[in-house]
Amino acid sequence: MSTIRPQPVQEAPVLSWLRDHPQNLAEVHRYASQGVHGPVQRPATLVQESENPDDADAVLIVVDGRPVGYVDRHLAATCAPALRSLRAQGVDVEVPVVLHGPGQASVGFPHPASLAAGQQAPSAPVAGGSAPVNQGGVTVVNTMSGPAGAGYAPGPPKSFAAAILLSLFLGTLGVDRFYLGHVGLGVAKLLLSWMTFGIWQLIDLIVIICKGTPALRAIRWE
Repeated sequence: MSTIRPQPVQEAPVLSWLRDHPQNLAEVHRYASQGVHGPVQRPATLVQESENPDDADAVLIVVDGRPVGYVDRHLAATCAPALRSLRAQGVDVEVPVVLHGPGQASVGFPHPASLAAGQQAPSAPVAGGSAPVNQGGVTVVNTMSGPAGAGYAPGPPKSFAAAILLSLFLGTLGVDRFYLGHVGLGVAKLLLSWMTFGIWQLIDLIVIICKGTPALRAIRWE
């Protein structure tokens, strides 16, 4: 498993389209900005969602294991084929995200030419462990973790077994989603799942087992 850091990149806004995105972005900013004044930069992983029913070219931005938003649709379309190809090779694309505030961020989106160079980068382990290697105009880092194309981001890994057990026994309290860092969904389950007589808990358990959402696929599991 490898990660590439393409250069150069162009600044683009992070578009928080889904309900959990603003909450995740605020939490990432709160954690990253402790003791820091002004904008904060964090690494992000670009996940090309070819299975997205609304846009097969959609590109999800994941920071510290949490999806925080999407790239502009027209900009994403310029790099979607290259991102799909890299994902199939088991190569993650890491770019910088600048956190300007709790609800505002911009991403350094790669130029198509830099991703084309990245397609030539090796997906096999890089000699010397995780030391970065410059090849073909991109920086290649061996991560050796997670399934090929998983699109996970830096951050503490989560136990898949623990997530399933928490969902099975404490799912009605939202403990499973709190554990996974999905605070907004955890609060919603805590307040409302009792009204569904266990149906929501069962459905969410199945979703977690199948990793059926981009947020779950973006988590680095162990």
